[in-house]
Amino acid sequence: MKISNFNTILSFSKGKDSIMELYYLLQNRDKIEKTFVTLNSEFKRVNFHSINEKLINKQASALNLNIEKIYIDKSQTIEEYKFKMTPYFNKFKINGFKNIAFGDIFLTELKDFCDNHLEELGMVGIYPLWGKSSKELIDMFLHLGCKAIITCIDLKKIDNSYLGKILDMNLINSLPSNVDICGENGEYHTFVFDVPIFKNRVDFVIENVYHKDNFTYLNLS
Repeated sequence: MKISNFNTILSFSKGKDSIMELYYLLQNRDKIEKTFVTLNSEFKRVNFHSINEKLINKQASALNLNIEKIYIDKSQTIEEYKFKMTPYFNKFKINGFKNIAFGDIFLTELKDFCDNHLEELGMVGIYPLWGKSSKELIDMFLHLGCKAIITCIDLKKIDNSYLGKILDMNLINSLPSNVDICGENGEYHTFVFDVPIFKNRVDFVIENVYHKDNFTYLNLS
């Protein structure tokens, strides 16, 4: 897909797909000046990834990116989410950002929702990873020397033993055959703490493990 060079704002989850999204945008020489992240309004953490504001700030600083934090009630419906996000997207547009970049790979329903929403606002969704194979993306992520830790797993999809593991090829090869190796279907989520484009490694401490519904989370600080 041809990506235009209008100023682009990055939708960022702090995980591996976001890093690869940024990598491909920079390869395309897009101008990235700002990023935003949505957080659970109650716990002040990235939903599913379970990353707190302290680590969000540290990662943004390592990338030399300005970050906008948007607090969303996790229980909101899609329409309520759309209502909440519209003022932010309009503000981005007024400030000269035409494109919103997302790290989706193949979830068509989610992409269609984002595209329709942005089209209503006169903006464009761009998807640097769209259509690429999960194997290509994981291979590139590891080849670049990126480091990520698994911070959330869906117990209905993979075993609890994967929590807290560092992504490497041995781990990827050990995943069950019915699991997307990028975790695109929500099998697992990550926090990226070291990448060649970081100014510095993002240090963290594992505080504890907690459970909610069918998910297990790693609490980092």
